Amino acid sequence: MSKFKFYPTVDNPYMFDQFPRFMINFSSKRWKNRQKKIETEKEIILDSGGFHEIKKHGEYSFSVKHYLNQVRDVIKPDCFACMDWMCEPKQLERSGLSVDEHIENTVDNAIEILNKWDGKVDPMVVIQGWEIQDYINCIQKLNDHGCITERMGIGSICREGQKQRVKDIITTVDTILPNTKLHGFGIKKTFLKDPDVVDALYSSDSFAWSMANNFNYDFRGKNRKEYLGKWAREVELTAYRSLLKKKINGKYNQKTLDEARE
Repeated sequence: MSKFKFYPTVDNPYMFDQFPRFMINFSSKRWKNRQKKIETEKEIILDSGGFHEIKKHGEYSFSVKHYLNQVRDVIKPDCFACMDWMCEPKQLERSGLSVDEHIENTVDNAIEILNKWDGKVDPMVVIQGWEIQDYINCIQKLNDHGCITERMGIGSICREGQKQRVKDIITTVDTILPNTKLHGFGIKKTFLKDPDVVDALYSSDSFAWSMANNFNYDFRGKNRKEYLGKWAREVELTAYRSLLKKKINGKYNQKTLDEARE
């Protein structure tokens, strides 16, 4: 059975001890301007925070140099995303650019980061787009510039009510890059009930706990930490249940086929 990792997005150091691994969003001032080194033995993925940056500023408010300095000297993650440009319609409105231009900016940042990075951990290049063909084009551009990394993210797939489109994007990318560890940004529990989605991904993240936490009185205050741990475990278990179901169904279908041939 495939191995799958889930990374809850955390917004405060006091939550570090609730999870075996987690994601940090760089757009938060808490991380962007932090000077004290983060001390933790937990596994960290760093999101460049492009969604919030473009939503607020129409572009990144910090330079590649600042980002890489913070990655190397302060945050020290186990993996960090390159500074990608999201392609949701509202993000395009905010920047005034097209999907193709956002893809070009994503590729340009990947090239610059891979050329300038001198740290120990490998960057995670992000594939961007909106329609499936956009993602295919982005992969081709990244490949042309030698920017296919061991671990790669898939962006702009956090879409309410578009489960089939998201699945098609993820499985298409997996088909093109079968030996790459793919990370799905913002993939919620609903999507992880689909075994084909989980099978195509190496990992995913979500900040969905925040919404439930804000609207459920029982999960506030002293019970908040306990809720976070339970929520993260349940999300990861959902993914593994999907994989197990696929494996069992595969064996059952093969057995039925073998019996039919006899």
